[in-house]
Amino acid sequence: MEKIDKEKLLKKEIKSFKDIFKQKNKNEEPGISKEQLTLINKLCERAGFMSATLQELEQIINEEGAVELFEQGSQKITREHPAAKTYNIMIKNYNATVKLLSNFAPNEDVKDELLGFIEQK
Repeated sequence: MEKIDKEKLLKKEIKSFKDIFKQKNKNEEPGISKEQLTLINKLCERAGFMSATLQELEQIINEEGAVELFEQGSQKITREHPAAKTYNIMIKNYNATVKLLSNFAPNEDVKDELLGFIEQK
């Protein structure tokens, strides 16, 4: 399986989130302050980072499995793969971030588009 170019993927994911709000920023709706726009941009960057990282973690899990054999001295135990553990934590944070972003959606179409990101994961 081809290794993910994280930097390229990161830029693409951030852009996809910001594009959803691009029209909203252009129109500068009266109910949106500059502080809120700053927050939206930061949330888009965080969501984009998490999305790219989740895809990278998925690739690791697909290649190496969700569990691994862990050896410490003479003990051998099967445990959750560290990538799977990180994935499980990050997916919850990603979902919460996207839901928070959806609160800033100017209409139901934009909100549905944002919530569609959750369904993709």
